[in-house]
Amino acid sequence: MPVAATATNLTILLAVASTVPAQTVNEVIALAKASPGKLAHGSTLGSPPHLVVEFFRAKTGIDIQHVPYRGSAQAIPDLLGGQIQIIAESMPILMPFVRQGRLRPFVVASKTRQPELPDVPTLTEIGLDGFPPETWTGVLAPAGTPPEIVSKLNAAVNAASQTPEMTASLAKLGFHAEPGSASDFAALMAADTKKWAEVVALTGIKLD
Repeated sequence: MPVAATATNLTILLAVASTVPAQTVNEVIALAKASPGKLAHGSTLGSPPHLVVEFFRAKTGIDIQHVPYRGSAQAIPDLLGGQIQIIAESMPILMPFVRQGRLRPFVVASKTRQPELPDVPTLTEIGLDGFPPETWTGVLAPAGTPPEIVSKLNAAVNAASQTPEMTASLAKLGFHAEPGSASDFAALMAADTKKWAEVVALTGIKLD
């Protein structure tokens, strides 16, 4: 039973290595279409970063390869070394490399453009609708928990997530607290479950 969503808006950034001769999202698409199957992206199989690049691939009709990694700690060195060319990961992880000029961002999976990257468009802006724009964490209670208990838990989680200490800790991870009611969280879960199912169907991703 949903209690509360505790953190949202962990923005996923799509980027290419600076050695890739593409400056914008349209140039990335054009490069991929000019060399089918030659570009590759790396991520953990079935993760949101994997899904967003496969969503981008399916929506734009490009042919790029996926290389599975256990995590970004393994994928990023290969990206910088030229073994793969494209990556998607949270902004806190990729922004240090962007600032160093080693990665070039070309689109963000978020509701709006990010202040740190005002020139980088969102998926929706380039006409690719349907990808869930937020990554969130939440608290659930066992089915059948009395409503009054859920209400108390919701209030406690909301209060704890807004303390200065928690706000600072979440900010380090690229999250921010967004309090709401248990019913708000239930509606978010239902909507995102439908969206993720549509993304999986579109991309044809299988975990076997």
